[in-house]
Amino acid sequence: MVSCCTGYYNYNSPHIPKFKNFDKFKGRVIHPQNWPEGFDYTGQKIVVIGSGATAISIVPEMAKKAKHVTMLQRSPTYVVSLSNKDMLAKNISKFCFRRIGLID
Repeated sequence: MVSCCTGYYNYNSPHIPKFKNFDKFKGRVIHPQNWPEGFDYTGQKIVVIGSGATAISIVPEMAKKAKHVTMLQRSPTYVVSLSNKDMLAKNISKFCFRRIGLID
């Protein structure tokens, strides 16, 4: 199985790259934009092409049920979990309010 995660450029007609000998591939090819309802990949070997937002979302979930998941990427994608609070602004505010005597 190959899953091409190439972005939402045209919702009705997603980009499917041309691969050499694509017609000889015996597995199923699914684009996330056209994900078949009820598709069961339990125990299957999966290859996800791309490392964008869609791949970041589906790879960890697919890994829970698939036999093996491989993600192919041209260049690394970095994801960082951040607080929803701006710590710099919080600390600056605290410092400023202390200086003018509004907080201890």
